[in-house]
Amino acid sequence: GENSWTGVVDGEPIVCAGTIQQWPGRHQAWAYLAPYTAKHMRWITRGVNDNLQRVKGRIELTVRSDFAAGLRWARLLGFEVETPTLQGFGPFGEDHVGFVRMNR
Repeated sequence: GENSWTGVVDGEPIVCAGTIQQWPGRHQAWAYLAPYTAKHMRWITRGVNDNLQRVKGRIELTVRSDFAAGLRWARLLGFEVETPTLQGFGPFGEDHVGFVRMNR
């Protein structure tokens, strides 16, 4: 099934993240962060990681190749590069990096 997590500051949601199950043991991770989350990234990362730990099996995500902060965050969350370049993967033809995290 699906799971999601929302982080709130002063009554305003600043992050939503979760996974969508494709089938048992395979999941797609997603996240939306407000533009002003930088000073909150420590607890956001902890909360997202705690949520990801509840998911068993393979978790996949992609990050735009030119989004350095997103690439770093994926690694902080325990994801490893599986596909260095997914050419033309994004909705505007931008390249992405494919990541995977295995939760046993």
